[in-house]
Amino acid sequence: GPRALYLIADTYRMAAVYDLAAQYYEEYVKRHPKEQKVKKALVYASQFRRSLGDYRQAVKDYERFIKLFRKDPKVPVVYFDIGMLYVRQEQWTSATRHFNAYLKKYGKAGGVNLRLSAMRQLGEAAMQLRRPDRARKQADELIATFKVLTPEERKKINSRGVSAIAWAFFNIGDSMFKEASGIRLTRSKLKEATENKMKVLLEAEKYYMTVLSLKQPNWSTAALYRIGASWEKFASEFENSPLPRGLDAYEQEEYRFALSEFAEGFRKKAAAAYRECLNVAKTSRIFNDYTDKAQLHLSQLSIESAGLREYRIRPGYYEAGANPPAFRDRKVLVFQADLGPEKVPNPTLDEKPTGEGEKAGGEAQ
Repeated sequence: GPRALYLIADTYRMAAVYDLAAQYYEEYVKRHPKEQKVKKALVYASQFRRSLGDYRQAVKDYERFIKLFRKDPKVPVVYFDIGMLYVRQEQWTSATRHFNAYLKKYGKAGGVNLRLSAMRQLGEAAMQLRRPDRARKQADELIATFKVLTPEERKKINSRGVSAIAWAFFNIGDSMFKEASGIRLTRSKLKEATENKMKVLLEAEKYYMTVLSLKQPNWSTAALYRIGASWEKFASEFENSPLPRGLDAYEQEEYRFALSEFAEGFRKKAAAAYRECLNVAKTSRIFNDYTDKAQLHLSQLSIESAGLREYRIRPGYYEAGANPPAFRDRKVLVFQADLGPEKVPNPTLDEKPTGEGEKAGGEAQ
């Protein structure tokens, strides 16, 4: 009878034979769908299937739960978890379809945290499907959704919801970082291209700083690494930008040295971000790929700064047996773009950004 079947499943569960326990719980539900312990049996079965990596059967158990207990308050969570099982299986198209359905069916009933998380999962799936424009659109929609939440809804935001908000700001910052990377520093439009690149990078930094204000250690380390990487990459590109035409060997060396002096300021900004990334990791005990990269890049910058910049050899003559001239007819200048390190806003990494980003961070606490 049903009692004996349930006891067999329970026996296997207590003996930690979870595959057989799940099998007998499922058989109990199949044969006796109206018994009192059906809900508990489905919970056990789905948990064991999920832990064992049998995601297909776990989905079936979840679907059976929803079918038998349509009015149960846990149904939105169960439906959401089906989508997460598609994510675990890297079935991105199925995940996209499922989370879109979740938002239509349970967007409000499931609460604000699952709503924001579902929107994030749609963006993550779009990235996996190589649709960055759709992912960016999803991030924009997530932020827009957050901004129109009622005060009561904002008070209910937990770590899951904050993580989804952080993902959105980080994703937008990343898209701007990629946009800046695509701006080439050419000889014909060097000044204009450099200033445009700077403008986009500074805008990206605002979004990364907003991520920091949300105080999620994992996302904070990611944002700090990205800030450092963006300025380090810019410094390298700027230092190696094309030389103006018409310079002789001495003038070329002077120009390169001037570029290096400017680039050093950006490398210092990068190093500061990398250090703060490692400080966050030490404080929160969160170590990930971003902290590993930050440590590697910081060590490289330290060697480069102390080993190469400090001991750069500059030529004192132009050819054997000749002395440098006492004066030159013209002075070599780096173009006067508005990009000197002293012009770059460098907020302390403990500060919150102003404007909408600060509002987002403050409300999400």
